[in-house]
Amino acid sequence: MRFSRPPRDRLTDKLSRLGRSVRNFYRFPPVNIATVVGVAVVTVLLIALDPVTFPIAKWISDTDIAIARFVTANPEIENGLLRRASQWVTVAFTLPPILLMAFAAWSAGRMADRPNWSRFGGVLLRAGLAQIVVTELVKRTFGRVRPSEALELGAGVWQDLWLPTSSHQSFPSGHAAFALVFVLLTIAYFPRARRVWICTGAAIILARWFLLRHYASDLWLGAWLGAFVGATFARSYPPLPDELLRRLRRRREDRVRGARRPMCYDTDAGCAGQSVLER
Repeated sequence: MRFSRPPRDRLTDKLSRLGRSVRNFYRFPPVNIATVVGVAVVTVLLIALDPVTFPIAKWISDTDIAIARFVTANPEIENGLLRRASQWVTVAFTLPPILLMAFAAWSAGRMADRPNWSRFGGVLLRAGLAQIVVTELVKRTFGRVRPSEALELGAGVWQDLWLPTSSHQSFPSGHAAFALVFVLLTIAYFPRARRVWICTGAAIILARWFLLRHYASDLWLGAWLGAFVGATFARSYPPLPDELLRRLRRRREDRVRGARRPMCYDTDAGCAGQSVLER
């Protein structure tokens, strides 16, 4: 008896399962948020340690340098279509487009009578601003040189990655943090398109790497900080349940119907067949 081999999972099915895993991971906030914070703190400590004294810190530093040099060793990545696409992705997810995106979602929800759209716009705005505050505090503390700037300053800067007195802001990646905030919030509010949101978040993170704006450890910690902020806001401001949406819609329809009902007075001929309560 021959058994047919099960069909291979499509990429979309794998991404769908990944989206469900991300959503299920944050259903238990006391454990998982503590895990996110713990990983972020440990990552900061490992990267901030002296590479000469601590071998694991040297391994992280060498890995960052090797991954960054991979981009410079491939001209088709550094100067080709991927770089131009990365520039467009980076510009699309700076602060002004984020504010515009949140305002557009809020306005569309108000006009189309979609309360969850408006709620999503407000939550995205607050979570995005909170993420900016968190990442900027860490950036100002460490002042890490960006890979592209390290190349311009000289090869020696590759080993001296920490310049706390400089104005450079490579660690952590603000774009990676917002990518996770965006992915978690959109999955929470619009789960049917979770594959699109996951691909969008991955494109944002990879774009910063292709442009040599961040090391791998910058993207790693930025993603974890964004996951912490995104999970916190997704749990604090979840989508409105369907039953509440139906009640709000019925209440709004009753209010509109009452406003359209003509005024009726005792002297009007049309009030003859109405009771006092119907007038």
